Amino acid sequence: MTQKGELALRGGIVDVYPLTSPWPVRLEFFGDVLESLRFFDPHTQISREGTEQITLSPPAKSVFCADSLTQRPRARLLDGIRNAF
Repeated sequence: MTQKGELALRGGIVDVYPLTSPWPVRLEFFGDVLESLRFFDPHTQISREGTEQITLSPPAKSVFCADSLTQRPRARLLDGIRNAF
């Protein structure tokens, strides 16, 4: 993961590179519980510093791609993580 907008899921770890962040963020889960949230260097995979919150915004295309207002909105990030376990 080296480019903004990328997402990787490995077991209970989710790496995401927010469009507005200078560093990617690693979310570590134990089941449905978020154990840690920290920035990391994408080249060395070494943690930089922890953070209390991040803001993830989907690309406009994924928000406005529904054919009608009656379609179910796309699944949330955490729904996808839960389904992966």
